[in-house]
Amino acid sequence: MTEVAQIVPSKPDFSINPKQSEYCEIVLDSASGKLPYRYVAMGGSFRSGKSYGSLAILYLLCAIYPGSRWIVVCHTWSFAKENTWKELMKIIDNRNSWTLNLSSLIATYHNGSSIEFRSEDHESYPDQSNFDGLSCSGIMLEECQNISYAMFQKAIQRVGSLRLKKEPKPLILLTFNPSQNWLKKTFYEPWKKGDLEAPYYFINALPSDNPTNTPEQIEGWNTMEERQYKQYVLGDWSNFVDTNNLFAYSFNRGRHLVTTPEGREWQGDNDHYLWLSCDQNKNPLVTMVFQHYAGVMRVLDVIRIMNGDVYRMCAEIKRRWPNFAYKVTGDASGYSGNAAVSDGLNYYRIMQHELDIPEDNFEVQRKNPDLIDNGRLVNAALQKYPILINAEKCEPLVYDLENCRVTPEMKLLKKDRSDPAQQSDALDCFRYAVNCELRALVI
Repeated sequence: MTEVAQIVPSKPDFSINPKQSEYCEIVLDSASGKLPYRYVAMGGSFRSGKSYGSLAILYLLCAIYPGSRWIVVCHTWSFAKENTWKELMKIIDNRNSWTLNLSSLIATYHNGSSIEFRSEDHESYPDQSNFDGLSCSGIMLEECQNISYAMFQKAIQRVGSLRLKKEPKPLILLTFNPSQNWLKKTFYEPWKKGDLEAPYYFINALPSDNPTNTPEQIEGWNTMEERQYKQYVLGDWSNFVDTNNLFAYSFNRGRHLVTTPEGREWQGDNDHYLWLSCDQNKNPLVTMVFQHYAGVMRVLDVIRIMNGDVYRMCAEIKRRWPNFAYKVTGDASGYSGNAAVSDGLNYYRIMQHELDIPEDNFEVQRKNPDLIDNGRLVNAALQKYPILINAEKCEPLVYDLENCRVTPEMKLLKKDRSDPAQQSDALDCFRYAVNCELRALVI
């Protein structure tokens, strides 16, 4: 479905943000051939105005170069739709001369220029062959800490392939936060040493450069987990993961483990819901049992079923934890039939029937949380929120917290199921639980 939005052309106002002004000047002069830069990056931290600035510049390029085509690449389609596209709408909403295709995420200017959104989809196309044949004037790579080096190389290959009477020089705009991947070696380290040369250009932008950030936002950032604060507020590019690259680097045995749990709260308090956080791998099936009340999350048990199915899991839950009102969160894949369900039924439907759980007591997202974002959340929760774990009954979780690692891009390493440190089944249950119950309390 195509809708027409009326948009009045006007130059975006960068006067209050000097980094955006510099960015705009460099890009426009490079597009015209006055400057030799082709890969222009604005990065360094969140809330610095980099995404807004990049999209506003694309808006200007559309007006200056009729018929030009600009591609915005995000790591996922959902991120493009829910975040970057909406940022573009802040720039062109309630004005003339744009046609918006809301299903394909294409904004077309009255002179034939367009801004089009695509997802990288690196897992399906590791060599980025999904971009083969693309003709465009330039590409914006959004939040490049989540974008592969292969996508950057493909962008270099495809920009400038659209022939126009009046055409810009080939351009790639990049936005990113500090990371330990290709961006650090390609942009940040040469810039820091004063060695970055054309065709590369880097603008280090921080929240302090963006006057639109409010005192309330800044106050909230002061409560962030320390490592995240250094990285995303102060723009710290140092290796912010431990040398062993632990996923749960904020986990501390002395603070989080209870070795001799006593009292009703550790036997399960029947006055409160008993939460079941489920991971639906084929083998083993894992469910984490926890309660959350009075400002404390208590992880009571981790149940592992080898070579079993959801019916055996439900029977074990009833045996260990009978006579409770249950609530459920967990793996989004449980909404589909899978190998752990012998008759192909929905995993959570069977749990609902076997454990007599009302449908309203299922709080399972239809899509699992992003691993990088979820890692930040888990570590913030471990540092800032009272989380106590029964050391004896939750041994699989303790193992995962102390052994599961991340890649240099901060993604949970889980490629080799034969390696116990990469199975992360109990950790996945813990991640789903924190995302469900603690996200609003620690962010």
